[in-house]
Amino acid sequence: MIEKNLYYLNMLKRIQSLIFISFTLLSGCGGSAPADLISKYALAATATPYINAMSIAIAPAPCTSLIVPFEVTSRTLPLPSGFTPKTVSIQKNGSQIWTQAVSTTETIFVNSQSIQGVARGCSPNSISVGETLELNILVSAENSETEISTTAKLTVVY
Repeated sequence: MIEKNLYYLNMLKRIQSLIFISFTLLSGCGGSAPADLISKYALAATATPYINAMSIAIAPAPCTSLIVPFEVTSRTLPLPSGFTPKTVSIQKNGSQIWTQAVSTTETIFVNSQSIQGVARGCSPNSISVGETLELNILVSAENSETEISTTAKLTVVY
C-alpha cells in the first residue's frame, strides 16, 4: 500500500513539473495573452480639436461644430495590417462627455508608421475654447482594441 501511494505521489510531482514547464514555455513563446498594442508599437497620438464657428458651418443638421483631427504614430514598427481608428472621445473630470466615430472616408495612412483621421460632432456645452481636453482614440488591430490618450487645447476657427 505504501509503495502504491509513493508511486502516485511521484507521478503527481512529475505532472506538476510538466505543467509548470509547459506554462513557462508558452508564456515565453507567445502562448500568453496578445501584447498590448500601445507598448508593442510604442503608439502615440496627437490631436488638434477645434470649434468650427464659420457662418457656413452653423447649419441645423447634422451638427458637426466640434472637429477633432488626429494622428496616431508607431515609434518602433510599421503599423499592423488592419490598424483602424474607430472612435474619438473626450473625458472631463473622469467622465466621458463626447464620443464620435472616426470618419472612414477621411482616414489615411501618411506612411507605414502613421495614420491620420478626423471625428466630428456637436460640441458639448461643458467644454470651452482654450481648455485643455483629455482625448482618447480607440483603435483596433491584431484582434484587440485599445485607447491611446493625449491632451490638446481646444481652439476656434472663424
